[in-house]
Amino acid sequence: MPQSFDNEDGWISGVEEPPRENSYFHRNLFAVLCFVCFAYALATNAPYGYLGALVCGALSRTAVRKKWPAPPYAAKLEALWARMRGQK
Repeated sequence: MPQSFDNEDGWISGVEEPPRENSYFHRNLFAVLCFVCFAYALATNAPYGYLGALVCGALSRTAVRKKWPAPPYAAKLEALWARMRGQK
């Protein structure tokens, strides 16, 4: 398990951080938007595309750190995705 980190002394011995619950819905949503913005910025050389990629990347990490709950329609989207892949 990852240990807590103290900026002055390095790793805190003996203190372990509890495992975090992943917020896959928001993490994946913002990660896809990040790549879309980055591709747009590369194709058009627009500075706002790079800024959008930066913001979406930060939101993706924030969703995991703050444990944002999945929206109510996330289960329906997951079921639709499973049907499209032929799992159910």
